[in-house]
Amino acid sequence: MQRAALNRTQAAEWCTRATGYSVTSATVRYWEQVRLLKRQLPGHRVPAQFGIGDLVRVRVLVELRREGVPLQRVRKALRSLDKVLPGIIARRGIGRLAVTSTGEVVRVKSDRDLLDLAKRPGQTGWLAMLDVSSYVQEARSALAEVV
Repeated sequence: MQRAALNRTQAAEWCTRATGYSVTSATVRYWEQVRLLKRQLPGHRVPAQFGIGDLVRVRVLVELRREGVPLQRVRKALRSLDKVLPGIIARRGIGRLAVTSTGEVVRVKSDRDLLDLAKRPGQTGWLAMLDVSSYVQEARSALAEVV
């Protein structure tokens, strides 16, 4: 059985609808080339396949860029996201994350966690709050439509 996935164009269109930020398939391809996204290597007549994790990464990338986060910090945030994303996808639980000013991704369970985060030495706050569990739900819905 083949897993549900979107091709590059569908992934770009989904992200545009989800964020209101214009994303093209060429933009997604560029993000793959500069290694912000996992490189899709489709074969002859086989389109790129973006699953739940890939779609969430695209969504997070767009949200961070909209917030003006520099690419170096976005790259670091995406690497940190890769460590927690499988658990969020598997548990279907709370996936509220803060991206710190250093680019680290930290799971946030309460507002107190944010206060503790802001008190860390050298921390000037956070760059963005991301409700990744809702991104996962949106990605699941998009993939259910193509099945």
